[in-house]
Amino acid sequence: MKSEGTLASLQVGLPLDYPLTLHRRHQDMNSTWRTGFVKESVTDRRFVSELQIEGDGQADTLHHGGKDKAVLVYAGSHYPNWKNELATELARQGNSNFENGAFGENFTVTEWSEETMCIGDVLAVGTATVQVCQPRVPCWKISERWGIPDLLDRVVKTGRTGWYLRVLQQGFVQAGDSMRLIDRTHEMVTIRLVNDVIHNRIVDKAVMMDIALLPELADACRKGIEQRLGSVEAP
Repeated sequence: MKSEGTLASLQVGLPLDYPLTLHRRHQDMNSTWRTGFVKESVTDRRFVSELQIEGDGQADTLHHGGKDKAVLVYAGSHYPNWKNELATELARQGNSNFENGAFGENFTVTEWSEETMCIGDVLAVGTATVQVCQPRVPCWKISERWGIPDLLDRVVKTGRTGWYLRVLQQGFVQAGDSMRLIDRTHEMVTIRLVNDVIHNRIVDKAVMMDIALLPELADACRKGIEQRLGSVEAP
């Protein structure tokens, strides 16, 4: 695990209406959906508050946003794989802009991924201090955004979900900023491990209990794991 990475790009976006293609019945709408998923890269400094990045926003505030979802991060190393795997579908849809931010993330980072980031990791970036607190649990909007019906399933299956940060110290960040790991307390509890628990690839009750007890874990993630504990037999 490298202790330093880079904020390769910074993305923000405010909620706008877009044509619905795949999920009209799901949304019980005729033709549009409102979302902040579609983001644009910015090169100027942006203030990171406890709730969000300056210029960013969410339409569905029930499931998105809040202190434990202030910043969404995605590993830049995933993009070459996705571009290769999705080349045919993206060409068919006429999508040529599958670049950083394609998964709705605010931070696209180098060096780190779900396999190396751990719950509770504290990172310094720009003048802000942030903490890894939960995996991103993707929803239908990923498939809708790119017009690929099974993209959501593929994101879950590969574990390339991204992860969320809470903000411990507000500050300014900018694309190109170095990122530094300044504290790690749970080196075995990677985002990949928590993903495997959430998506039923690991059903070990002891592992689930250990994760649920971590004070740095986001409450929503903890509750989801706790709800499953009652139905899992002890090893």
